[in-house]
Amino acid sequence: MTADRSCEPSKNERHHYLDYLRAILMFLGIPYHAALAFSSHQAWIVEAERDSALLSWAAQLSHTFRMPVFLLIAGFFAMMLCQRRPGSWWRSRLVRLGVPLAAATILINPLLMLGRALWQAEPSQVLDLWLSMLATPASPGCRTSGS
Repeated sequence: MTADRSCEPSKNERHHYLDYLRAILMFLGIPYHAALAFSSHQAWIVEAERDSALLSWAAQLSHTFRMPVFLLIAGFFAMMLCQRRPGSWWRSRLVRLGVPLAAATILINPLLMLGRALWQAEPSQVLDLWLSMLATPASPGCRTSGS
């Protein structure tokens, strides 16, 4: 007697609900990052003139569940990839995460720091502040001695 395998998922089955969940979580990141500008307890790249307790609360509430769900989904997909192609997980992570990380570190971060220096310093001190930021990077909301 053969076992009925019609209820077992195939190896190439796509989990569309997880794709939808990831998309929803990504879109929730837009209001989260916008609300950080008005946060009363967390510094961000840009800051509004006034803080908002409601927006601070909403940002923290969404962040409380958004990031853990992302990590759970990432673990699920990592497990699926390890089952399908056991030896390629590390190489895949290096290419898919390492290349964008290196590109952002080399190309985007210095430009963001230059923008911050232009915003914070007097025109005659922009270059000095930018070079100090490049030498000692800190979190986005940290104030430097030039502000």
